[in-house]
Amino acid sequence: MTIMLNLTESLLLGLFAKFLGASIKNKVIFLHRFNFPDPIVGGFIFAILNFILYMFTPYKVHYDLSLQIIFMQFFFTSLGLNTPILLLYKHKNIFIKFFIIAGLLSICQFFIGVSLCNFLNLNPLIGIIAGPISLFGDFSFAVVFGRTIENLGFFEGKDLAIASATFGVIANSIIAIPIGTYLINRLNLIPKTKNKKVGLSLNKINSNYSNNLLTNITFFIAIIVFSNLFSLLIHNIFNIIFPVYIICLIIGLFINWISPYKIDKKFSFTLNKLSLNLFLSMSIISLKIWDLLTIIKPLFFILFFQFVFVIFYSYIFTFYIFGKNYKAVLLSCGLCGLSLGSISNSISNMNELSKKYGSYSEIFLIVPLVGTFIMNFFLIPLILYSINFFI
Repeated sequence: MTIMLNLTESLLLGLFAKFLGASIKNKVIFLHRFNFPDPIVGGFIFAILNFILYMFTPYKVHYDLSLQIIFMQFFFTSLGLNTPILLLYKHKNIFIKFFIIAGLLSICQFFIGVSLCNFLNLNPLIGIIAGPISLFGDFSFAVVFGRTIENLGFFEGKDLAIASATFGVIANSIIAIPIGTYLINRLNLIPKTKNKKVGLSLNKINSNYSNNLLTNITFFIAIIVFSNLFSLLIHNIFNIIFPVYIICLIIGLFINWISPYKIDKKFSFTLNKLSLNLFLSMSIISLKIWDLLTIIKPLFFILFFQFVFVIFYSYIFTFYIFGKNYKAVLLSCGLCGLSLGSISNSISNMNELSKKYGSYSEIFLIVPLVGTFIMNFFLIPLILYSINFFI
């Protein structure tokens, strides 16, 4: 028997899951230290309850997830409008070098996943999911592209992506900081001076931007409506799958670069955070854990292989390329966080080391920007091409 929750009930439950996750995270040191997203923590509580209902009772819960796609489009629009393209110029040399190294890692994750699936006689889409979609991307990437793959007929796509992303976050949380600490102490890489991190003032940035709420909302809606129409046009003319949220991202980046009108940053950041939280929480509460049981062993094998490779690549290859010094350790920890978790995990890794040993402010700018640019400009075309190729 299925318990049907309507759109409003599903939205309210997703919102409650977000706040429940925040409450649990503040009380559990492990979750707080390694920066697990609030909606993921709270959403898994409801996913587990639904799994128990499914396994031991005749009941299961079905959610109306119609608003998910809207939240997805708002999130990617705000992401494009917020990406600080011009800030890269100041640190362009190290940015380019780190971008190439991180980009090569994402390609390796792709080929490792697909090759192991061929070896295990599995659908190659599983290799893409257990690779750059869930590992170099973050939970939002995992859910977005997992859902895209589901819509094309691979019905476990989103659940496999979330499981893979969870594995990556946990693996990063266990190993990244201890290895970084070991390298610093073993090779005596503690810097002589401790630099302070610097950041941009939101109030200062915000003074040059429009603060008309109605105008900002209308601007977002116009981008989303145009993106939907453009996606439909591409599909009808070229018969190519081009998700609406990617068009939202591209248009947002383009407007952010050339338009004299600028969206209010405070409004955009708030909308970005709200739409992502609701999008993730509604995705996690609807996670069908029982669908994962039939494929959990080969999926774990692929993910474990990816994990071992990332550790080798980050802490041996990357550490050597950047000079085997303290800055190289920070970049290696940041890359490990990017390729096994998310941008927030990379910042968490570097921040834990910086609090004890000192910080380089430019590293805290370069690593998240590289992660953002690789996901937006490199991985998205690769993933979309791969999905169209293997479907």
